[in-house]
Amino acid sequence: IEGVTGLLEYPTLRETKNITLMETDRVYLGQVIIQIKEIAENEQCPPLLHTKICKSCSYYDFCYCTE
Repeated sequence: IEGVTGLLEYPTLRETKNITLMETDRVYLGQVIIQIKEIAENEQCPPLLHTKICKSCSYYDFCYCTE
C-alpha cells in the first residue's frame, strides 16, 4: 500500500502530528514483528527490567505475579 499516513494526537500536550510510513519504517517494523514472534514462541519469559516506570504500567501485575 502506497502513501500510508496517520495522525497522532497528544491531548495532554495539545499537539497533533501527521505521520507518513516510509520504506525504512517498513523494514524496522518487519524486524520488530520477527522479534515479537521469537518472544511469543519462547518457552521462558524475558527477564524483568525493574525500572521506575514498571510501577505505573498496566502490565505490572502480569510481570510481577510470581514475586
